[in-house]
Amino acid sequence: MTSIGYLPSNPETAALAGQSAGTSATSAKVSGTSAQQGAGNAEAVTVSSDATNTAQLLTAARNANGIDQQAVQQLKSQIQSGTYSIPPDKLATSIATALNGLI
Repeated sequence: MTSIGYLPSNPETAALAGQSAGTSATSAKVSGTSAQQGAGNAEAVTVSSDATNTAQLLTAARNANGIDQQAVQQLKSQIQSGTYSIPPDKLATSIATALNGLI
């Protein structure tokens, strides 16, 4: 049986590949090298830049807390300075929605 080793050229991709397989990037690299040497055939897998970007975005999304701190700070400063205004139609819609939930 021939094993195919996986040796990503990008260190971040190697770390992500190791995480998804439940191993560290170092152990994934070592086991991939051993499999390639033992197989006698030079087989490699390349990862597209789109796949690398997707993996990085997924990692960033998993680590995000879901709060846009810049937007929060902007709203706070507008409220404190008295320049924050609520469009009347949106206010009316919100009040109607809240009242419908109570009735």
